[in-house]
Amino acid sequence: MASSICAALFSVSALPTNAAQPNEEPKAKSSLMWTAGMGFSYPLVVSVSGGVIAPISERKTDSPYGFPCVPAIHANLDLGVGGGMISGGLSFPLNVGYSGGAISLKGAALRTWLVDVGQERNRTFTGGVMEFLIPSHPDGKLGIGYFRESEPADSSHDHFIFLYFGVGL
Repeated sequence: MASSICAALFSVSALPTNAAQPNEEPKAKSSLMWTAGMGFSYPLVVSVSGGVIAPISERKTDSPYGFPCVPAIHANLDLGVGGGMISGGLSFPLNVGYSGGAISLKGAALRTWLVDVGQERNRTFTGGVMEFLIPSHPDGKLGIGYFRESEPADSSHDHFIFLYFGVGL
């Protein structure tokens, strides 16, 4: 009994405290922000994603999580039933509406597998993606991109327009 009380007190004392001192201004957050989401796209069909946003400068103290309100490096990994995509690039804040948002410009590599919807399986494509990130409840993401096959084949399907609609988890 005494050992469990000591363990509980130690656990509570080890919790971080975020209370500001009376004359201390809140500090800007500058750490990495992890992201997760799910979406619908062509050709990934249904996918889950994980990523990281790394602010280039200190983010604003009142910025919502995932929206640093400053330029940032943005990287994602998407895995879907129609394929997978890895992407990376820069994210820039947008000051529109009541809560802003961001636009992300990324280079990407995409591989098709399992389900072939308009594209053959086991093909690799490279291209670029532009995403609009919208803070909401839940957060939203709209994306459009253009991809070409890495090793062009004699096929009319060696390039395509990528479309994405997703929500944050």
